[in-house]
Amino acid sequence: FAEARASLLYFENVELIRSQLAYGAAGPQASLYQHFWSLSVQGQFYVGLPIFLALVAIIAGATRGI
Repeated sequence: FAEARASLLYFENVELIRSQLAYGAAGPQASLYQHFWSLSVQGQFYVGLPIFLALVAIIAGATRGI
C-alpha cells in the first residue's frame, strides 16, 4: 500500500530511496509500482516546480510591499 500511495502522490522515487531498493532491480521482490519512479520525478518537476515558483513570487511581492 505504501508504494501505491507513493506512486499516486509522485514520491515513489523518495520511497524507493528510503526503503533502499534499486530502481532497476528485477526479481521476486520487485514491485509493480517500482517502475513509476521516473513518473514521480516528472510529477515533482511539472507539479512541484510551478508551486515553488508561485510561492517565491508571492514572497518576493510581499517583501517589496506590493
